[in-house]
Amino acid sequence: TGYGNAAWYNGTTNVGTASASYTVTKDYTVLEAIAPDKSFDYTGGVQTYTVVLAGKYQVEVWGAQGGADGAYLENPGGAGGYAKATGKLIKDAILYVYVGGAGVDLANNSGGGYNGGGNAGTAEGARSGGGGGATDIRLNGTSILYRIIVAGGGGGGSLGANGSAGCGTGSGNNGILGQGSHAGSDGGGGGGGYYGGTAGIDNATSSLGGSCWAGNGFTANSYIAGARSGNGYAKITYLGT
Repeated sequence: TGYGNAAWYNGTTNVGTASASYTVTKDYTVLEAIAPDKSFDYTGGVQTYTVVLAGKYQVEVWGAQGGADGAYLENPGGAGGYAKATGKLIKDAILYVYVGGAGVDLANNSGGGYNGGGNAGTAEGARSGGGGGATDIRLNGTSILYRIIVAGGGGGGSLGANGSAGCGTGSGNNGILGQGSHAGSDGGGGGGGYYGGTAGIDNATSSLGGSCWAGNGFTANSYIAGARSGNGYAKITYLGT
């Protein structure tokens, strides 16, 4: 409610004024801010997400596939694993997203996918698959110690053995934190992961994928072995306050 003057016009000419009171009767609804959900494809570098609304979030990650071996690539690398977790985030927190790259086909002493994929074997003339990179999300820092969720990449294929899946049985056994091992002969590279997978010791031994994990305030809801072909992927979803 307010008080002021009202004016009357004849065309463009002011022909009089008078005092008047007024009341605003329209209802206004305040809309709640909605945090944007976001998906992340492979770029070969770190990507960021800034939290605009505090609350509960779901994070999902898919590791990358290992590279293949064989004249017709008939010995494929293992598919990347999948992990899902939930946790609470405060406003202005920054998430660092590392989407794994697929291992390279028919590589030699190289070919490990971005974010921890191990290189293919070093034997002269040998060609095998590099390990797939892990996909992970880190909270408020870029060190691997700040990871809140990880999906392992698949192991690289070799001439006599397919690579094993990320998040699969034995994934990450005896591996290095964050890094798949490099093959020393003509085996495939190990997949990246929370712990990286072990490389194949020769072309008849399957290389292992990397392990899956969630923690640092986030609780795992699901792990699935061998869920992703090609490069990795990640998704962040706001669930509410």
